[in-house]
Formats: sequence, structure tokens, C-alpha cells
Amino acid sequence: MSYDIFYDRRFIKVPEHGYIPMVQMGSSNAFEYTYNGREIPEKMWFVLNTINPQKVIFSEEEIMKIAKDMELEAEHGTVMKTRYTSFKPGEITKWFKSGIKNARTLEEYISWGNNLEALIYTGQEKKVLHPATTEELLSEIILQQISGTKINLHFTERNFKVPKTHRKRKDKTLDEYPFVIKTKTGYLHHLGQWKFYTIFTPKYAKKFKTEKEALKYMEKYNLPPEYKVVYAGKKPKQEQLTIFQEF
Repeated sequence: MSYDIFYDRRFIKVPEHGYIPMVQMGSSNAFEYTYNGREIPEKMWFVLNTINPQKVIFSEEEIMKIAKDMELEAEHGTVMKTRYTSFKPGEITKWFKSGIKNARTLEEYISWGNNLEALIYTGQEKKVLHPATTEELLSEIILQQISGTKINLHFTERNFKVPKTHRKRKDKTLDEYPFVIKTKTGYLHHLGQWKFYTIFTPKYAKKFKTEKEALKYMEKYNLPPEYKVVYAGKKPKQEQLTIFQEF
């Protein structure tokens, strides 16, 4: 008998509106294949909206009702903690309470190196968006509710990125560090051991003070030649030229 495995949960905080309960789950008998053909378990991000499939943002009380539904699923063995471990009674409820307590805004998740993708369906057409701010995300959700179109949200990362330390550091701004590295899919965020991580907006990309510094970085780490250093800072204001005509 197949069952769903509950891998992760990352709630998105929408100030003054509630939370978006993002979860990562996968069927026990479903697998994906990596680029080199290796078989790995299916893992998918989506909004857990069991009490109302039309909603995306939920109150704390509504999320606890969802947790109660998931507790029943776990009790019947249709939802598991791992492939061989079941949830203890009340464990999902505690997990969801922790999810609410540790919820972050979309901006924070993006600054960690994650990307949110919004798929909007209108009839047979599908539109793909990558909201970069809470305001952009909320606008799309409200528009979807008004127009009655379907919207699906998911993180593009299989492995959700979190900060290694909670040490506060000064964030680099595009005003002071205006150069970033453009990739095929966005902008370079950081280098991993085996691959490069990208982000859809330059605001949270890896920044450099000068073009020379960015080019040196590309050369040092042997980045692909199709990657380009681009200027993402504020464009200088053009001086207005006033022409006086003599009569």
C-alpha cells in the first residue's frame, strides 16, 4: 500500500493576512530521476489546503484544523514521517505550531537562496511567475480570487536552503555593490560543492563592488563562459539639456 511521506514544511508569513502553509511531500512509490539517471524519491512542494482547496492564505486557527486532518491521516497510515517511521500522536500538531512560530516572509526565504514559483491557470493557458516580494505575491493571490483562476505555489528547490548561522551581518546592497553575475536561469546566489545556485532577482544575488572583482571571481571558480557580469545598480540620472534659441 502506498502512502505519502511528509518531508518538510515552510510556512510563508503574510503580515496582517495570515500564513501560506507550504509543505513538501511525496508518494512512497513515486520516484524521480537525476540528470545522470539515478533514482531518487519524489518530493514536491505545494500549499496544504485540505480544508479549502480554493484558499492559499490561512489563519492560525485554520492551519491547526489542517493539522488535525493530517493527524487522522497519520493515524490511518496514509501519511508517514519517513519511509519507515510513523508520526507519534500529536506530533504533526506540534510540527505545525512550530511552523507558524518560525514562519518567515517571502523576502526572507528568497534572501536565503530559495525561489517561489507561481503557476496561474486560465483555461488551457498557464502563466509562470516568480514573485520577489510579499506585495507581489499577495497581489497575484487576490487577483486569482477575484477572477476565479487557479494558482499553484511551490518552491523550486528540492532541498530548502536555510542560513548556516543566525549571526546578524550587514547585507550588501546594489547601491554599494552593483555588479552581479547573470546566468541562464537568473542570477548567481552562491556556489555549492557540486553545482551553482541561482536566484530570480538580482536584489538577493551575490554582489560585487566592481566589474573587475566579479570577473576575477568568475575566473577563479571557472564559471561557464555563458555567464555574464551585469550592472544591476541604480541607473545614473541623465542631466536635462536645455536649449536656448536666440531670436
